[in-house]
Amino acid sequence: MDKTAIALIVVSAVVLLLAVSASVIFILLKKKRKVGANSDRDERILESRERIFLNERTVGVLLALTHVPNEIEELKALQDKIKYLTPSTSEEVKKIDEQILSALNGIKEELSAGKPLSGTEGIRTALAERELYTA
Repeated sequence: MDKTAIALIVVSAVVLLLAVSASVIFILLKKKRKVGANSDRDERILESRERIFLNERTVGVLLALTHVPNEIEELKALQDKIKYLTPSTSEEVKKIDEQILSALNGIKEELSAGKPLSGTEGIRTALAERELYTA
């Protein structure tokens, strides 16, 4: 083999190696972008699950504060409804979940003061509105 043929083989090998390296780098960067985009969404889903759990747990506190059978029944139904909510990345749903928690805390204050259960209609309305965003 002459020097020209050897040089051509070496240049071809280098070009092939560079092409393979560039392809691998491109694929890795593409995967990294996808992971980054999904991790933000995943984080918002986890936050939504935490809000749902907090609201459900707050209803559990309300159940401990009352001993009236019809109030217990109403709160258990509300707790079941909250327990099976769909987590969401929507900002509107986040606001509704926060409104629900605020209303539950208001009810907790009333029950702690010995007042009868009231205010669950507003929570049921908020839950219905929330379902519009997650359906």
